[in-house]
Amino acid sequence: MGILISAPVQLHCDNVSASYLAVNPIQHDRSKHIKIDYHFVRERVAHGDLTVKYVPTQFQLADIFTNNLSSQRFEFLRSNLRVVSPAQIEGV
Repeated sequence: MGILISAPVQLHCDNVSASYLAVNPIQHDRSKHIKIDYHFVRERVAHGDLTVKYVPTQFQLADIFTNNLSSQRFEFLRSNLRVVSPAQIEGV
């Protein structure tokens, strides 16, 4: 794409085990089933192009795009994305 990135991209993950496996280069017997995507992430971490940061599930902003949410959870995540509701725009 021709975009110059000066710092490693941060991948937010709410799975402690996945975060650990991304930075730990040791092959574990219990992780032999993991797909190519995992190996790609681990390789990018090793090259310094990517960092994996643990984010607790309740603060995982990506959930707003991937999960069915209660209205309260949706509004919490929406506000953390700094997106306002249509009612706020209209001044209602």
